Amino acid sequence: MVIPPTHEEIDVYWNLVESYANGIELRVAIMAYELKLIPFVALPVDHCTSYFYDHSIAGERAKMHRMLDGKQG
Repeated sequence: MVIPPTHEEIDVYWNLVESYANGIELRVAIMAYELKLIPFVALPVDHCTSYFYDHSIAGERAKMHRMLDGKQG
């Protein structure tokens, strides 16, 4: 996982994921993975959509903001 260097960039990336995904879980997972916003282990072929059953986009965005601030994810 790569955390963008600014809070603004975090929001830009996650806004892009949200707009592209259009509510389709597989698209969300693939795009977030390709942008390195979620770890590789989150995207095994059999579990592509399950990452966002357990994690929300809003939650992942908030986690990155906390981590950028030096707090625990």
